[in-house]
Amino acid sequence: MYKKGSIKKMNNLKNLGLFIFFLLFPFLQLFNIGASILGLTGLLFLPYFKDIFKNLKNKDKTLLKLFFVYGICLLLINTFHQNPIKEFEYGAKFLLIIPVFLLFQKLPIKPIHFFILIMCSTIINAIVGYYNYIHYDWASRATVKGLNTIHYGSIMQFFAFTNIIGLHLVKQLNNKIHKILYILLGIVGFCMGIYSSMLSCSRGVFIAIPVQLLLVSIFYFKYHKLATIITSILIAITMYYTVPTGCMSRIDSTTTAINSYKKGDAKTNTGVRLDMYKFALSLAKEKPILGVSSKEIKIKQDKIPHISYLLHFHNHYFHNLAHYGIVGLVLLLLVYIFSFLSFWDRFKSSNENIKSLGTVGILLLCSYSIYSLTDVMFNKNIGLLIFAILISMLCSLE
Repeated sequence: MYKKGSIKKMNNLKNLGLFIFFLLFPFLQLFNIGASILGLTGLLFLPYFKDIFKNLKNKDKTLLKLFFVYGICLLLINTFHQNPIKEFEYGAKFLLIIPVFLLFQKLPIKPIHFFILIMCSTIINAIVGYYNYIHYDWASRATVKGLNTIHYGSIMQFFAFTNIIGLHLVKQLNNKIHKILYILLGIVGFCMGIYSSMLSCSRGVFIAIPVQLLLVSIFYFKYHKLATIITSILIAITMYYTVPTGCMSRIDSTTTAINSYKKGDAKTNTGVRLDMYKFALSLAKEKPILGVSSKEIKIKQDKIPHISYLLHFHNHYFHNLAHYGIVGLVLLLLVYIFSFLSFWDRFKSSNENIKSLGTVGILLLCSYSIYSLTDVMFNKNIGLLIFAILISMLCSLE
């Protein structure tokens, strides 16, 4: 293994990568630089892969193998379809999870530092997001200053609820000033994260709220039963009526669009998406095992005018089914399922630190699986990299 001096330098590189990635991800493509630093530092541990791998928990070993199989299969299917080089990025980045996973196994950060990092990240990125919302007509554009607004909103919502879970660990600090400071940081982070997530107007964000709130309530119920019930009700009511765009108006507009679709009007935003889902199923019937090439999908899509402008299927499951067939869909489901199982044991732990981290892991998986109903979360750098790095970090923390 490397000498102490080398390990210290690698740890400094890891901290630099985390700082750039989490605190600066709305700034153009700076999060890619942070992820690259983490990935390259992780590659230095590849010679010790066997030693690190044998010390992993069995479920974490299975998860790492699954990431490898998923990445390789996507690369092979893209090669088979002769898809453009850009399509290979999705599978390649799943393979890059492995060195990042190794990095955090050897150089984990403390649980309390993880939560403080997320709290700071939420507040800084919420401020940047709100600035972009005001100055760049965010509400009518899918991408602003290089950042996908839908993915930004989804990630900020997950960060917001992670802030709430982190408060439980912050309360254990001995220094009263630090304790008060970080509690305030977590509460402000939650409020700003939720507000920022609603700016994206993503359907997935609205669908995920009840599940996220329920999960956090289950976590806290063991420690503060009455306070958890009252707080959860107040948060639900507040979010329901006061967030920008309004949950009520979002539900009403979606209901109206579905009723219009039933009457034959498929040109609403919801109607177009429903027809994209039908289109994905029709492609799967033609080539069910490995899906259809990107070129062929585009040719067929252009023949249906009202969906021809869409760049993807607005549903990760249908996206994988169309592009990678049953193989791609099953692998995606397995990634979510085995990631969930990997954190389930931690969630059931009697150790409060481990239980907190397990809750964050399950929150991540539940959130991503719901966001995948309305978007392709791994189709953009930020969505895939956040998932990869968080999974790697959480599996290393005890």
